[in-house]
Amino acid sequence: MAAEKLTKGRIAQILIMMALLVTAFWWRTFEYTAPRHTTVSCNIDSLCDIHESLTNVQLSKDNTQLVMQDIPIEWIVSSSLIVERKDERIAINVDKVGNSSISIILKNRELAQDIQLTIDLN
Repeated sequence: MAAEKLTKGRIAQILIMMALLVTAFWWRTFEYTAPRHTTVSCNIDSLCDIHESLTNVQLSKDNTQLVMQDIPIEWIVSSSLIVERKDERIAINVDKVGNSSISIILKNRELAQDIQLTIDLN
């Protein structure tokens, strides 16, 4: 390709591609919003309300389960423990937890936000 003659069509193609790339990088730079990460600590002995962005999560302990209510369906819940989800209610079995605290991560991909909950079980 280095031995080929640079034609008007090839120059136009190079300039159009450069303009397209510069526009794409400029657009991405100015439209970028950093993902929001929030860490919340909570004690399970009392009702714990977590107010973050558009969600108001209620935590409580019910026998051997940690119950989280009012979690919107678009939020993804991940934990190393077994998670049972039914609509906006999540139950996590904490009966055989050896640690004094557990960690749960709530992720909302639409808002590029995640909340890490550290819950003290004592």
